[in-house]
Amino acid sequence: VADTDEQARLEGDALRSLARQVDGVILASPRSAIEDLPDDLNIPIVLIHRQAPGWWSVSADFGEGMRQALVNVRALGHHHVAYAAGPPQSWSGGMRTASLRKHAAELGVELYELGSVAPTIDGGLAAADLALATPATALIAYNDVVALGAMRRFGARGVDVPGDMSVVGCDNTMLSQLAVPSLTTVDVPRFEAGEAAVAMLQRSLADADATPVEQVLPTALVIRGTTAPPRQS
Repeated sequence: VADTDEQARLEGDALRSLARQVDGVILASPRSAIEDLPDDLNIPIVLIHRQAPGWWSVSADFGEGMRQALVNVRALGHHHVAYAAGPPQSWSGGMRTASLRKHAAELGVELYELGSVAPTIDGGLAAADLALATPATALIAYNDVVALGAMRRFGARGVDVPGDMSVVGCDNTMLSQLAVPSLTTVDVPRFEAGEAAVAMLQRSLADADATPVEQVLPTALVIRGTTAPPRQS
């Protein structure tokens, strides 16, 4: 196992190091441009949460998850929604952003893009301040950690969640259930993605001539306690 701590410049070196020791690699959410990843390793590689032509990959339908999140807050009565994006080089982040832009226009929602924030608690603290500088009454965050950071900052500034600001995360991590109130979030099938990637790697090892496939797993919105109708002024 190798962890590059989301530093794209280290991914190529990590891959080369691993390739000398293993028969195949599962590469989770790489930040590098695909053309920058080494292609001379002579071992099968499976991507998780990233797609690229000619590569084996398992990803989640982040676009559908974001659509469900936006439809839900719109149904609650939110017309102004802020979005805190993650790392700009994130492929799955790009899918989230594209989906929100498309469906905001279709649903008549004013989308306030807050820009990229770190996918951390600190990123969420910054996102909350940015969201409060807009007319938004709901915030959709890149992931659960950003959402929880935003909730902490909202609390410090006397902004009630969900009374004054609804919050939606993404990933459905254990932390989302421990938050108070519990976090509404998009469920991403993490265990299933790992299982599918291992099966895909075994298939590619068994047949070196097999045509690479792209498998997309479904996502679904899990509604909990951080979303509600906007407060009437």
